[in-house]
Amino acid sequence: MPRPVRRSNQPQSLTSLSSEVINRILSNLDWRSLLRLRLVCKFLRSAIDESIPAQYAIELAAAGMEDGARSQLTTASRLALLKERNACWDELKWGETRDLPPLQFDIMWGFCGGILAHSGPPGALRLYRLPSQYRNIKPDSWRLPILSDADDFAIDPAQDLHQENPPKAN
Repeated sequence: MPRPVRRSNQPQSLTSLSSEVINRILSNLDWRSLLRLRLVCKFLRSAIDESIPAQYAIELAAAGMEDGARSQLTTASRLALLKERNACWDELKWGETRDLPPLQFDIMWGFCGGILAHSGPPGALRLYRLPSQYRNIKPDSWRLPILSDADDFAIDPAQDLHQENPPKAN
C-alpha cells in the first residue's frame, strides 16, 4: 500500500525552483513583464540577467524590433547579432557601405521596406534592394516600365505592389 505524501506546512519559495523551471517561466513573459520583474528582488534580477531568451526579448523591444520567422540560429546567436547591430547604430559604424546613383530633385523617388525606387530613364522605374548582413539580404536592382507622364508612384514590397498616379487634369 502506497504511503500518503506528507505536505509541508512551510510555503515553497520561488528560489526553491530549479533554474530550468525559472527559465521556462521567464521565456513565456513579454519584455515589459521581464523589466517589471527585474525590480522585485535581486534573485529575479539575476535570473533575468542570466537568461539569454529574456535578454533577447528585452533587447529586441529596446531596438523597436520583433522576432522574425523561425531561424536556424540559436537565441544566443541572434542576441549576439542584435547587440552587434545596435552597437553599429549607436556608433554610426557600418560594416559595409554602397554607393547608389545620386538622386536628382526633378525625379520621383520613394523608399519602403528596404527598397529604394526612383524614376530613372524616361518610362522606367529603377529599384534597389538594400542589403542587410543581419537579415541575410543580398543587394539587387531591377527596372519596371512606368507611364512616362506619371506624376507620382508608390511601392509596397511586402505586397509586391507598385502604383502609378497619372497627372492631374487642369
